[in-house]
Amino acid sequence: FNVLDTRQYRSDQPRSCSAAQRDAGGGFCPDALDPARTMLGADQKQWLFDELATTRARWNILANQTALAPFDRNVDPARRDFGAGDNWDGYDAERQALLDWLVERGTRNPVVITGDSHQNWVRNVPPNSRDLDAPPVATEFMGTSVSTGGDPAAPFVRFADDPDNPHIVFRNNNRGYVRCTLSPGAWTSEYRIVESVRQRPATASTVATLAVEDGQAGAERVEV
Repeated sequence: FNVLDTRQYRSDQPRSCSAAQRDAGGGFCPDALDPARTMLGADQKQWLFDELATTRARWNILANQTALAPFDRNVDPARRDFGAGDNWDGYDAERQALLDWLVERGTRNPVVITGDSHQNWVRNVPPNSRDLDAPPVATEFMGTSVSTGGDPAAPFVRFADDPDNPHIVFRNNNRGYVRCTLSPGAWTSEYRIVESVRQRPATASTVATLAVEDGQAGAERVEV
């Protein structure tokens, strides 16, 4: 486990910009593409890169506070908008350096576990933010909140239904937790949810199960 601090060592959040200021076809504000910006800080980045280059573990986990894989918020297929929030979309150059490093060093089975958005997501991390449908280089499991946000007004469960984000294979807005099971051959994540956090009893159920096979980046849905 590589437990990251993506809060106190980073550059300030990028400034928002208009659609006209975003890079052509890329969907980023100028600040987000600045190679001088850092999410990790120099010391933490060096430590992480050293660990990823020398690890002998079968599963290499990055525990992380903010979404690593990109997310295009623009529903227009001809345009992209990666926002101006505090996630890795605001630090694209350092994210690219991290993804390139994983590939170059052959880090085995990189898996990112993430919070922050108060929703459940599974994102197959593409090799860069331009080719979202390219074969993934890592897998990101994002967990919802236990109670923050309360019960969703309009609960939803989505499986690979966003053509603008083909790397997103699952999304849900209920409350709950993620139960992970690791074996030599696979990593399995069960997304456990409750219908309500305001009423008793709150019986948990599994809304989706997704798995990553050893040696194969990216998660696939498991029918149970």
